[in-house]
Amino acid sequence: MSSVASLYQELSNSQQQTDLIASLRGLIERFKPVNLEDLSFPKHITTKGRPKGIKGTRLPSAFENAEHEEKQKEKARKEAAKKDEDQQGDNALKFSKKSKVPTEDDHDDLWPQKKSYRKKALTSVPSWVHEQVPRHAICAVITVHSDGWCGWRALAAQYEKCKFDENRFIEVKERMLSTARANAAIYLKYVCMASEREYQYLLETLEYGVALKTAHLRTKSCPLKYWFDANTMAQIAADALETPIAVFITGTASEHTPTLYLPLSPPPTGAKPQPFVLHLVVGRSKQYMEGLYKKAKGFNKTAALKYGQKHSFHIVKNAFWSVPFFDIYQALTVDDLHQLGGMYTNLLELIEKMLKDGNDQGIIKQVTKRASMIPPFSKLRPFKSGFFPSDLKNPTYTELRSHMAIVMSCVHDILPSQLVQCLRHFIDFEYNKYSAFLASVNPMTYPKNHMMWKYMFDIQQKGCVHSYSTTHSECQHKSDAKEAARRTNYARDTFVPQMANYIMYRDLLFDTYQYASAETVKANMGRKTTYTHDAATASTAPEPKITLSSPFLTSDPISFEELATKRTDLKPMYNLTCIYLSTVKDEERRVRLKDMPKPKDDKLCAYQTLKIEDIDDRGTVYSEFIRANPSFYRRTRYDFVQTKDKHFVQILLFFTINREFKMEYNDPASDLVEEQLCLVRVFNKIDKIHASGFQVLEYPTMIDSPLRHEGLCVMSIKSIDHLMHVVPDFATAVNHVEEEDGMYNNYLVNYCGEPLHVWTQWRSVKHPF
Repeated sequence: MSSVASLYQELSNSQQQTDLIASLRGLIERFKPVNLEDLSFPKHITTKGRPKGIKGTRLPSAFENAEHEEKQKEKARKEAAKKDEDQQGDNALKFSKKSKVPTEDDHDDLWPQKKSYRKKALTSVPSWVHEQVPRHAICAVITVHSDGWCGWRALAAQYEKCKFDENRFIEVKERMLSTARANAAIYLKYVCMASEREYQYLLETLEYGVALKTAHLRTKSCPLKYWFDANTMAQIAADALETPIAVFITGTASEHTPTLYLPLSPPPTGAKPQPFVLHLVVGRSKQYMEGLYKKAKGFNKTAALKYGQKHSFHIVKNAFWSVPFFDIYQALTVDDLHQLGGMYTNLLELIEKMLKDGNDQGIIKQVTKRASMIPPFSKLRPFKSGFFPSDLKNPTYTELRSHMAIVMSCVHDILPSQLVQCLRHFIDFEYNKYSAFLASVNPMTYPKNHMMWKYMFDIQQKGCVHSYSTTHSECQHKSDAKEAARRTNYARDTFVPQMANYIMYRDLLFDTYQYASAETVKANMGRKTTYTHDAATASTAPEPKITLSSPFLTSDPISFEELATKRTDLKPMYNLTCIYLSTVKDEERRVRLKDMPKPKDDKLCAYQTLKIEDIDDRGTVYSEFIRANPSFYRRTRYDFVQTKDKHFVQILLFFTINREFKMEYNDPASDLVEEQLCLVRVFNKIDKIHASGFQVLEYPTMIDSPLRHEGLCVMSIKSIDHLMHVVPDFATAVNHVEEEDGMYNNYLVNYCGEPLHVWTQWRSVKHPF
């Protein structure tokens, strides 16, 4: 009341006092007293000081609260990252540096019956893991880098002294090498079966990458010769690391029993060491592919496509997975016709990408220009509109083989040497199909790469690739279907009967000549028979039938002088012809130029094409064309041949002359004999190891030629053995000017077939490209 009275006295006028009394009157009218029985006591009492139940001597500070929140966020991020990794199908768990290292006294972590051990086991194990490995005892699955050192990498990833780092695999090799040398007598007797040669090979393998002379190679892929061999090295590894080693192999055609290698020295008292597990997954298996398929089905379309590209497979369920005791991937064989073409296309794409990444479009144009300047050859497709995969739209098998024939000549001095060697080995494998294995083990992430791994095992188990290739059926399809279809009029009603009639008459013709005598076949070809029928002597092969065509300048005889005015490079041909006639007549005796025999009337008939018809060792008739044409389809074409005395020459012109032939020296009468000759340029072979692997030829110079004619000479057409394909070495262009008809110091022998074995593979029946 005193406060109300003092406030009333402080008011300045009567209006303010009237308003105060009115406000108090309204409060008094609205006031209602509360019944004390309806009051309730408070449930919580906030007191001053530290709350009860909190450990410690003080409250956490603001910094400690912020640190705690940051740890909670970091933990949440790790859990989210782990969840994303599981969704992407990567179940390989890597050891962390902060992970607990198992020791001899941690018995709870070493035995599967302990609950604490079962808590660390993986919830999902890849399906390709060997069935005899207990699933509840697997703590982690580590996939090491497959570069040839994978055996030692797998040991280093499980070894405590290497800090579980696979990149420290050299330390494992060093311990194994010292152990092998210290116990030489034991390993020689029991591991190498008393073979001194096997023991030396074992030491050589362990020294590779450790010795000083090979230490610089440890960063590169390990050759197949020095791979980890569990049969001999697993026991040494168990002794060196003082730990049992279990070896499992999955994915091979033959069954491999899991093997446990125990160290020769006993473990410390009371110790129960955990064994190291080496699991080799070779190629592809049913379990491995089925596991990849199940994992990929859990992704969306984009992620599944990337996952399939990473593991080189299409996400399609295979019906053969459900067949018991059968692995479809071991039953199928490789097919060079439909697989190596895809691999080669990917190699070309890699080359094109490397050149384009260099941001030098001039190199792309340079390689394309080189491909257009390659000399023409039989069955070789020209590449004038483009050379790289981006320019080739759906190339055929024949086009790819033509591409293989010239790619080394175009890029051998542009690409890195290692890539050139890889490309060279692949082309050799595709052409010859004799390689025992592929040494490259680098992982590639595009379809069909897994088949490259299978070549090694199929060749070892089934033999040469050409024996189980679809090339044979494709060739049969061409002869029995495509060739027969071309002989029809494509009428719907008579198409099949016309094909059947063609095949019937063709087979009758082949059967007739198959059982006919060799004399009958040659008589039908219009040539002389030179076979001898004496059983004591071997039969002599008939001489080939030679036909000259495409006259040069004119079909009538022309003088040497007139020919030299048309082509200045033919000026020395007259003297060279006289030298050849003198060599033939006087048996290489040197005579004066005026006394040398000369062509009749100093005239000749010049030609640009030579046709050779012959029979190979299989009885197949083939035709071969050798050209010396300055304008063959608007291109200069002077073919190379190999002579019977193993010389490499370039044909410049074919011609015939008439010379007088006397039976006696003083005989006034003489006969005219026609000589079939050719003007050639002789190239010298160089003993030089070229990056492309080709034989190197040197262009003859004025100084090297004793006659000062740049290696020109005249020889008989009968001296020609077989055709060759020689391309210029673009890296040796004179004045660094690369032109189609330019000058080059060196040339490369791109193809040189041996006539006795490959006539039918590169002539009119088949061809090398």
